[in-house]
This record gives sequence, C-alpha cells and structure tokens, in this order.
Amino acid sequence: MKRLSYLTCLTFFVFAGCFNRYEKEIIGSYEATDGFIQGSEKKNNVPILILNEDKTFAIKFDNQLKRGAWKADDYGDWTLIEFKIDSRIHQAVYLGDKIKFNNSLTFCCPTQSIHTLKRRRIDQ
Repeated sequence: MKRLSYLTCLTFFVFAGCFNRYEKEIIGSYEATDGFIQGSEKKNNVPILILNEDKTFAIKFDNQLKRGAWKADDYGDWTLIEFKIDSRIHQAVYLGDKIKFNNSLTFCCPTQSIHTLKRRRIDQ
C-alpha cells in the first residue's frame, strides 16, 4: 500500500511539474502586426509564432519553418520566455496578449526589426 501511495504522489508531481500556470496562459499563436515590421516589402509575409502545449514552437516566415523548444517562468511583474533554437537561447517577455523580444527576431527574420508579436484572433 505504501508503494502505491508513493507511486501516486510521484506521478502527481511529475504531471503537475510539466506546466506552470504561466506556461498555460502563453500557449497559442502570435504574429507581428504591420506596425512592428520595418522594411518589409510584402504585407502578407508576416512572421507567425506558434507555441505548442508540448513546449515546442514553430515560427513561419518567408516560406521557411523553424522549430525549437520554449519554457516560461514568472518573475513577479513579468513572465520571461526562453526560446531555444539551434542550441542558442533567445529571451522574450510575455505581456498579456503580446510577446516582446529583448532583441529582434534574428533567429527567424534577420532582415526585419521585429520586437513584438501579438496573439492571433481565433478566426485567423
């Protein structure tokens, strides 16, 4: 019986530790809006970032798809997101319905000066 209780507790902690509440809020699809794109000649060529429940992400831009992993943690006044792609880490801050990168999205869009992505509406 003790063994069953131990396994139950261990299973609970493993599954409870997979997501924190901040990570649950962040899951979704984001895009840069016209106001955040500088130097883009194509209006339809907007980066789209998708954060998946399994803590992976995909970013689509200029007919390319890049994938990586992400994690988030809360620091009181803000939630910090770390994106890992090609063994490099890029940081961003989650602000309600926006993700603001400390540096531009050089890991996907080196010719753009994009710092903020906004959550996409469900009907898009």
